[in-house]
Amino acid sequence: MTTAGAPTTLMLAVTIMLYPLVAVFSPKAMVALLVLTALACLFIGRNRQAVFSALPRVVLSLLAVLAAWSLVTIWWSPRPLGGLTLWLRVVGIGLCGMVLWATATKAAALHATAAERRLLLTALAASGWFFVALFATELFTGGSLSRLVVSLWNLLTPWDSGPTRVSQLLLQSSAALAVFAWPCMLAIRRRNSTRTAVLFGIAVGGLLLIQNMQASLVAFAGGMAVYAVVYKFRRRGIAAFLVGLAVVNLALVLIAFEFVAVDQGEGVSIVVTGSTKERLYILDYVYEKIAQYPLSGWGFDGSRAIGQDTRGPFSNNRSIPLHPHNLWAQTWLELGLIGVVLVISLVVSISMRLAAGGRGRAVAAAAAATVASYLLIGNISYGMWQNWWLAIAWLNAGFLAVIVAADGGAEA
Repeated sequence: MTTAGAPTTLMLAVTIMLYPLVAVFSPKAMVALLVLTALACLFIGRNRQAVFSALPRVVLSLLAVLAAWSLVTIWWSPRPLGGLTLWLRVVGIGLCGMVLWATATKAAALHATAAERRLLLTALAASGWFFVALFATELFTGGSLSRLVVSLWNLLTPWDSGPTRVSQLLLQSSAALAVFAWPCMLAIRRRNSTRTAVLFGIAVGGLLLIQNMQASLVAFAGGMAVYAVVYKFRRRGIAAFLVGLAVVNLALVLIAFEFVAVDQGEGVSIVVTGSTKERLYILDYVYEKIAQYPLSGWGFDGSRAIGQDTRGPFSNNRSIPLHPHNLWAQTWLELGLIGVVLVISLVVSISMRLAAGGRGRAVAAAAAATVASYLLIGNISYGMWQNWWLAIAWLNAGFLAVIVAADGGAEA
């Protein structure tokens, strides 16, 4: 017998199962997955009624103020037209994410049967193992599946696709896996057993250890630490996570300042990887620019224009290659101290909701680990406004909401 929640449940299950395919073969299509899911949610009338009532008012207010302030800063941005275009895309992604989150939180919880809720958990558990299998195949065969997909696409369509950049796809899909692993692990724990969830975590950790994006491994390992602390202590664990996040960012800044000063010293050479050296030079340069407009910032998306007229080694001609590779530095550079306060308030607000009662320890710990993994990768690799990376954040927020809706947030 079908219920009012059946179409929504099936639609969410399809999105969950599509996530690994998109992450492995075309990570940037995460935006399309999010938008299509949101439109499908709105097509169901009952979901439209839930959209504006589900998001916590404090979080919704902070997001609205952050969006408004970002729009204001475009006025003095060095690339106002590009900034406005990006702002519209970011806001659109945010609205779609809210629709997905609200649907999973309200509509699925209120109108799905017990069997349909079990289906959602099964979809997440199966999707996690499916992602592991796909990623392992790509990793150990040098992207054989990606090349096959491109070949089939070129054979069956008139739009030829260029050669697959397997290394780049693996970098992006590893980041998507490091974040997605936590909702999946929680679903596996709910649907199967703690032992099976641990085996899944070991499989994910092993794959991330082998692949060549250190940020994904660091993020997953950091997520494990946060999960353990929050599961054990909950409120104090959340507080420790927030303090740790602040300490890590402060340490990165101090390390960057010290590294550049020593590295440029006469006759001194510090041995680090080229990627690490570039990031430290970028961070040092970004904070030098932040000091010029610390309160108001350079304007939304301004980092894409700063230092772009310089070329050559970072030690000689420092610049920002598209973005600072650190979301906090990018926030301060573009949106000023006002933007930093708003983003910190948003992270603290979300974290404090996790610390509050009403959800099981495992749910709170998995959600905190998801946030930690996402922020840690954002501290090292991707730009704050990269559309596909923002879509991953909203999709995984929706997946966590699916679990809460599916099991009622039962204590574990």
